[in-house]
Amino acid sequence: MGPELCIHVFKGLIERDLEVFFANTLGSKYFRGLGGGYTIAQHEALGYDEILKKIMDTPSVSVGDWSPLKAALFDDDKFLPTPLQKIQEIVGEDLPVIDDEMIKKVGDALELENKTYYDVSSDVPIISFLLRHKGEQVFTVRW
Repeated sequence: MGPELCIHVFKGLIERDLEVFFANTLGSKYFRGLGGGYTIAQHEALGYDEILKKIMDTPSVSVGDWSPLKAALFDDDKFLPTPLQKIQEIVGEDLPVIDDEMIKKVGDALELENKTYYDVSSDVPIISFLLRHKGEQVFTVRW
């Protein structure tokens, strides 16, 4: 089991919350660069703990396990299930709105072959989640 990729609904948040939350996350569009992230004291001043709780409290669904860090360190894609890579591309952090096209793309991504030993969640809870939150903005988190 590796880090989990989840889709979260952008509900009760502002984009600044994502900027603070992802500032130290390598690969995030909000990443502040090596040495440019927030210190613990800065995180505390920005209310990181409250932001973390707000994000954790948003509606979410697990997509599966993967390890982008291991893939980068070992230059090996066996740590990145193809369905999860595709879903990360579809949803990402740009706050797209769930619509029929996104639901179809995510469903198609979940049918791609997983050549890793990491788990990919069943399409039923993921598609059900997307249908329930149709019209809302979403983003992914790697927990």
